[in-house]
Amino acid sequence: MRRIATLAVSTGLAMSCLTAVAATAADASTTRSWVTKDGWGSLEASGKYTRSSSGLAVSVYLSDSGNNGWSPAVQIRTATQDYKKYKTSAVFYFVDRRNNRPADFKFHKVYRGKYTSGYSGHLYVREVGVRESNRNSMVAGPWKKLF
Repeated sequence: MRRIATLAVSTGLAMSCLTAVAATAADASTTRSWVTKDGWGSLEASGKYTRSSSGLAVSVYLSDSGNNGWSPAVQIRTATQDYKKYKTSAVFYFVDRRNNRPADFKFHKVYRGKYTSGYSGHLYVREVGVRESNRNSMVAGPWKKLF
């Protein structure tokens, strides 16, 4: 009788430890860096994304290596795991406060913000150039799949 009780207790303890290890692995978040495809010679968007059981967070940094009439921007798209639903963000870029136009001057890896809405099945980013003289004039590069 003692052997059966001991076996039951040790089996229960082992199963609870395995469940705790599995839950910890599932809740672990993954953080990775990304850079858009080089569609522009002087514009760049980069950042990091963190994927966890509670959702997805994407941080965005923008760089501009020259004054060429275009401002760097980025657009983010998320999808469900089965690709049936998509959410595409607005185009994120800096505005020069001096003239209220898209920023077109030299800057490097300036933090633009964090995107947290959307689905967590798949993540895409793309580089966008916004015309400094007309913020409605944009040219977008190809989508880059991050996961």
